[in-house]
Formats: sequence, C-alpha cells, structure tokens
Amino acid sequence: MGLEISDEKLSPSGLTGSKIIGISGYQYKFSVHKDGILKRIYLQENNESHYILKPNNLHYSKFNPKDQNNVYIPFLLVNEHIFMSFARNFGFDIPYNGIIKHGEYFHYIVKRYDRFQSMKIDHYEILSLLGKQSTDKYSITCKEIIEKCKEYLTLDDLTKLFRFIVFSIIIGHGDLHAKNISLICSSNNPEEKKLELAPFYDISTSSIYYDVDNNDIGLSINGKKREITLKDLLWLAGIADIQEDVARDVIASVATQFITQFESHVEKLPMDIKELHFYARRSIYPSRLSLDEVFSKYYTKRCKYIEQYLFIKKEKPSIWE
Repeated sequence: MGLEISDEKLSPSGLTGSKIIGISGYQYKFSVHKDGILKRIYLQENNESHYILKPNNLHYSKFNPKDQNNVYIPFLLVNEHIFMSFARNFGFDIPYNGIIKHGEYFHYIVKRYDRFQSMKIDHYEILSLLGKQSTDKYSITCKEIIEKCKEYLTLDDLTKLFRFIVFSIIIGHGDLHAKNISLICSSNNPEEKKLELAPFYDISTSSIYYDVDNNDIGLSINGKKREITLKDLLWLAGIADIQEDVARDVIASVATQFITQFESHVEKLPMDIKELHFYARRSIYPSRLSLDEVFSKYYTKRCKYIEQYLFIKKEKPSIWE
C-alpha cells in the first residue's frame, strides 16, 4: 500500500512537547482515503473520508539519555496495531487498522466506525454523556461509566464492557480514559433511540514505557488505577448487575487467553518490527533491546500481575512439549 503524502504533512513542525500524562499525548492525525484497487493512501480534505492516519511522531521516538525531560515513547503506533489486533482475537468489535511502512518509519491507519458509505452514524463518547470536559477524561471512574451505561445498554452489552475493562487492566492499558469508550446508535434512522457499544479503539499498552504514569488502567476502580484485585473487579461487576459467577468466568477466561496467546501473537509479527531497537532510560532493561525482547519482559510482568492479584497461575509447559 503506497503512501502518497508529503513528508511536510506527515511530520510538520510544532509536534514537540513536554512530559505528558497518557501515551496518546498530543497524537497528530488527519483524514485520508484508501484506494484498495490502486493500493494507495492519499489526502482526503473533505468530510467523506472513512479512514484516519496517525503518522509516526519523530519527537517522541527519539531517545536522548542526556535530556531527562525528553519524552521517549517509541513505536506507539506499532504498539496500537498490535493490541488492536490482539483485542480482535478476544472477540471485541475492532475497526480495520494497519501499519504502513514508509521509508524507515511506521505509520498507522484506522477505519472510522461512524461512517457507512455516504452516511454518518451518530455516536456519543461516555465523557460527553456524563456532561464532562476533555480535561476530565482521566478523572472519571469506572463506576461512573458503568452507571451511565446502565441507562442505555442491555446486560449483555454491560458484560461486554466489563470484559473489555478486564482485558484493558490485564494488558496494562494505562491510557484508557472516558473518551475511549463510546455508544453508537443502532441505526442511522433519525427516530432510532437505541444505543449500543461502539467498536473499541485507541488500544495499546503503557506498561513498556517509563515516561508516562505507571497505571494499569486510566480509569480508577474502587479508588485505584493500579494493582487492581479480583475483589475490585467483582465489586465493579456488582455495580453492572453482573452475577458473581459470570464475572469470575469473564476474568478467568480473559486472563487465561492472555497467558496462552500473547506470545504467539507477537511471534507472528514481521521480523522488521520484532527487531526494532528500543532504548531504556533506566537500568531495569539493558541500554538497548529489540521490541521482541521488550514484549517478552512485558509478558512476564503481566503474568506476575495476573497471578498475584487475580490468583490465576500460568501453567508450566509439559516436559513432553
């Protein structure tokens, strides 16, 4: 797929910044058109575009060990594609997305879920439904979100949302905030009042980065954003009117699927992605690792979290395997 967009558009000046709260930070993006027949992606200035392009942010990708104020968040777009596709493996509704290598950099394209042919489908961010501003997106709690969603969603959809929250905690989605969860109209009929969960988007892990807050989730649960326990999750399930045995099954199945499938998911990545160089600011990692090695350490850390706080152990492989 060819990228027919100028370097000036992909990386304009002024995209630098100081330390940020979440890994998305100021994430530059714009509308594009994808021509599947001619295999090209080009600018789309009108409102008819069905795709959004997020170019690689050169500023946050540069490691400067001499500058402690330098924000180093490398391969964020590769990260997002990996975990968006991983979420699809869990059965979550995820928009089409992909990575485009253009020169030495990787860019990210994602399909808008609120477009169908020439129609725009109404959707509502949870933050807006709560009557809050963008500056409040990290201060909203999961309890507030569940309680608001109960006004619109069926128990099945509430269970899907609870399952996504469990998934987010397990992968260390520390940037999940109240603008990342939306409800969408079931149809484009102006008389339609029924809402359902919109596809999930902006999924990534913050657990491989040092220069952002070390949270397991961006939305607090029982007053916490890290070290969320089984008890905390069962408390949240009760707010959603999900029976405890159902909630336990959800937690166990998501945790087990992560344990059994994440390594093979990363193994399928192309070598030019697995061999990307990742520099470490602190001594936990050596000075330089491949992205493949970073995810190996990440996997071990997340499995330890699952065992310590959710009481689900990783089974040792058989000696015959």
